[in-house]
Amino acid sequence: MIHEGGIRSELHKAIWKSKATPKSKLFLWLASLHRIWTSDRRVRFGLQLTQDACPLCQQELETAEHLLVQCSFSREVWFRCDQRLGVNFTMPDADSKIKDWWMAERRRFTKQDRRWFDGLVCMVGYAIWKNRNAWIFGNSRNQHSALNLSNLIVDDCNLLRVALGVGVIGAARE
Repeated sequence: MIHEGGIRSELHKAIWKSKATPKSKLFLWLASLHRIWTSDRRVRFGLQLTQDACPLCQQELETAEHLLVQCSFSREVWFRCDQRLGVNFTMPDADSKIKDWWMAERRRFTKQDRRWFDGLVCMVGYAIWKNRNAWIFGNSRNQHSALNLSNLIVDDCNLLRVALGVGVIGAARE
């Protein structure tokens, strides 16, 4: 009865069983439910009058989908993380929905590797969100280019791998 009427999502297992930090898991859970405070949500709740452009690319209106997978900045971060980690996933398109792209990509991995891929999705999404917030709130110390942000994400993934004492994506294939 406690969970009766709760929110159900096909992403819940992918998020909560992933190899990621708790902060990034919680962020992506909220993002998958469109509960992060992007410009479109603030307009919907009457907190601002008009929708703002994405602070990272200044090309499209800011939405959760745009910020995480459709933004040119975000897609560059995804690409650089894929290159550095050698995961070999298909890049999200400019019109991809995070849920659809994620579910399609995770099927390409073994069960063990899926947890690492899911963790990477959580960590990249959270890093993009933190970088967006740095740009919004003028925190110049935490504003990063796509290259620097992807390097930070890869370093975090490697630290997590060492902390958990386990392999990385593709280790079972080698």
